Amino acid sequence: MAWLLGIGLGVATLLWLASELAVVEEKGQGNRAFFKGVRRSLVVLTPLFIVAGGLYYLFFN
Repeated sequence: MAWLLGIGLGVATLLWLASELAVVEEKGQGNRAFFKGVRRSLVVLTPLFIVAGGLYYLFFN
């Protein structure tokens, strides 16, 4: 059950961070630019979170 909670928190953090980066990048251009920024941020952040999660479970589990 703890791993499910960890994955849920990781996904929530990933979405929050991607939306924050998209807000900074968007600069008042509308919803289309925002969602494009979120998509671009997710493409960059997802592999980083996967590697970080793998390292965490490798060393702490």
